[in-house]
Amino acid sequence: MPFAAAVEAGAASVMTSHLMVPAIDPRHPATLSAPVLDLLRSGLGYDGAIVSDALDMAGASGERSIPEAAVAALLAGVDLLCTGPDKDAALVREIQAAIVRAVRVGRLPLERLVDAADRVDRLPRTVARGTTSSGSWHLEPRQMVAVARRACIVEGPLPDLTGAVVVSVATEANIAVGAGRWGIDPEVTVREGEALPDGPLVVQVRDGHRRPQVAAMLAAASGPVVVVEWGWPGPRTGWEDAPHPRLCTRGNGRPSIAAVEEILREAGWQR
Repeated sequence: MPFAAAVEAGAASVMTSHLMVPAIDPRHPATLSAPVLDLLRSGLGYDGAIVSDALDMAGASGERSIPEAAVAALLAGVDLLCTGPDKDAALVREIQAAIVRAVRVGRLPLERLVDAADRVDRLPRTVARGTTSSGSWHLEPRQMVAVARRACIVEGPLPDLTGAVVVSVATEANIAVGAGRWGIDPEVTVREGEALPDGPLVVQVRDGHRRPQVAAMLAAASGPVVVVEWGWPGPRTGWEDAPHPRLCTRGNGRPSIAAVEEILREAGWQR
């Protein structure tokens, strides 16, 4: 859904993640998977640039060298290769040499490189003009909020949130997200494992299914409670029987925050 919303909005570029999607490709992470990336091209009609996440991450190169990951990404359909900021020029030359070898032995079609180079060449000119791959103008803030709302999953009807307090459960950020603001500005912040106040509440969490203490907090919370998952929208591990509806945002940018606030206001929340 978030990729469909981005394509519909005319995104100039899309970044892959190194996650596994076994229902589509049980062998390769998305960055190195032609079947997964074909969903963008053929399934969603996306013609912009596909950018890899950092290829030195273990998800891409843990079982292969970084240059080999670069070749595999190009073969899968990636147009612009990315490595982490702490890598030196020697690695870039190794990647370049691996690509040249792959072309010379017939493993990597030259046409694939020409296609990738064309999309990368179009990217700065597209952004500078203020147009996207679909020809549309840059999105206005209202449009961005609408796109973020379409990408948001709403699980269950929301209760009356009149007088609801926004509570954030403070957890350590992962390396991909880092420190910084996330979610709606809370009125109350509690540590992982602490008891939540009585409802009505809007409880903000990150990667709740990966944190048993957070799951226990949600299972014990007295309603009405709405859970907003700003991290990975995994299963309700540990609080499956709790009746709380949940919003899974699939993003934490300002448009996503505004979209969640909009949804909550429709249920009576006021700020």
